[in-house]
Amino acid sequence: AHPLYTAESEVCLITKDPAKEYKDKLESHPVPAIKKVLDLSKLKSHYKQYQDRRTLLGAYDLFLADERILSVLSSSLGSKFFNKKKQPVPVVVSGSADTFAIDIKKALNSTFLYIPAGGCCLIRIGQTSLSRKQVWEN
Repeated sequence: AHPLYTAESEVCLITKDPAKEYKDKLESHPVPAIKKVLDLSKLKSHYKQYQDRRTLLGAYDLFLADERILSVLSSSLGSKFFNKKKQPVPVVVSGSADTFAIDIKKALNSTFLYIPAGGCCLIRIGQTSLSRKQVWEN
């Protein structure tokens, strides 16, 4: 009812190579929260250094990733993404431009549960910008 990620959020979409196909889909069906589309080869070449990956981590509120490359991303992103609970959220981007935009919007309006090895779990249900009633409704 009250999404955690809005049009003002900074979201990065990580895709298979080449990213142009997905950028074209975003041009035809814009999703305002998506600020950057990054393909896997650019991720590996431009963000090799630890400091570069830390900068990338801090630059975005949420990372979405093509579900087909999710298994490869852990080595490319590094453990810091997982420690900070900013691991990429899988989305289906292989469909038509219509379903592409719908699937991304669905991911932006969802919350996620990652089950850790330990006994504590964390589920984000709100932000400080939401009222208590809105957080309760979520």
